[in-house]
Amino acid sequence: MQYETQRESFEEVRDRICYRLVGYERNRKSLERQPHIRKADLAITFHYLLNPLGKNKTVTAANSGAGNGRYPGGGYAEDCFTDGGFACRNIGDRLLESWGKSITDLYQAAMRNTPVLFPAFIRPIERMLCDLGYPGAEIFAEDGTIMMDRKNFGNGLYVLTNGHSWFGASCVLYPGLLEAAAGLFGGRYFLLPSSVHEMLLLKADAGTCAADLKTIVEAVNREEVGEDEILSDSVYFYRTGYESFIRID
Repeated sequence: MQYETQRESFEEVRDRICYRLVGYERNRKSLERQPHIRKADLAITFHYLLNPLGKNKTVTAANSGAGNGRYPGGGYAEDCFTDGGFACRNIGDRLLESWGKSITDLYQAAMRNTPVLFPAFIRPIERMLCDLGYPGAEIFAEDGTIMMDRKNFGNGLYVLTNGHSWFGASCVLYPGLLEAAAGLFGGRYFLLPSSVHEMLLLKADAGTCAADLKTIVEAVNREEVGEDEILSDSVYFYRTGYESFIRID
């Protein structure tokens, strides 16, 4: 099935606009022609679903920018692509200008839509690796409200992603999520960018060395993660009361 790819008005797509989190330096060239918001060494970018979630979820977008079904990290201004079972259009500068809207309009729509369309989950990494059917601890319900399941949360490594495991690292941007997760990790934890699709969360114990964690992230990115799915080589930190995560240099 091919999905119609003509431009839609902002009002038509307002409820389908979402954001993604990508590495800034790795995408610097394409970001020159795409509205984005810098966040540490990352960038928040915007796209909209070509069809509402739940309707013809697996579709083929004409003029797809990802013929292999994977995210085309090297360039993605205003193209259509299929990825993770979704057909999307990236919002570039020209499209935003044609709408007569600002990046603030995009951000406000995406902040409202993304947590609802792509609810966040936290899973123990052992369960994720050994039992892919494990539902995890749901943090956000479909209506965007926060839900927490404290059962079985300890001092191990946990995976933060969305229910589709598709650009799930952007869950760190969900309003209230970092603070909600802090309650599960004693108020202080590290965020390790596993890929654009997930963040790893680790309780910040007294003996944990951020430099060692960074070495691990760099090694995993170099040896295990596809170039187009690398988010960052950095390590981030959050504690109760912080407005957002911070990058540890």
